[in-house]
Amino acid sequence: MATATPSRSIPTRTYLLIAPNAVETARIARDHVASVLAPLTGDDPVDTARLLVSELVTNVFRHTSDPLVTIRTTLDRERVRIAVSDHSPSQPTLPPSPDPLHGGKDTEDGRGLLLVAALASDWGLVPRPRTEGIGKTVWCELPLGVRC
Repeated sequence: MATATPSRSIPTRTYLLIAPNAVETARIARDHVASVLAPLTGDDPVDTARLLVSELVTNVFRHTSDPLVTIRTTLDRERVRIAVSDHSPSQPTLPPSPDPLHGGKDTEDGRGLLLVAALASDWGLVPRPRTEGIGKTVWCELPLGVRC
């Protein structure tokens, strides 16, 4: 049964989490994103968003020594964008498909951005403007049908 969606506009909303770059931050970021999305969506976008933010935050933890990580969750009627920023000059790259000669299909390392690329409707990397110092933001988007 189809239900009518009210015609009123939903403004773009951004929720900000700034946290220590620590092992527990991935869990905190997952819970934060879920608490933002759960009242508005079904389980599918929430579960996928939790996985994607976990992968992005874990990359910051594993590959940088930056003391803080910033997570922005922006949503509107059509999509949710999760953006994870740090001050590290290192730039992530999308690895090739898993190589059976280097750990095989059961290896847990090196798949974060592959998962993001596979599950997100769009994703990318934005270097921090020079006027703001070094660093970057890695972002991903998921379609979102907001229930009003």
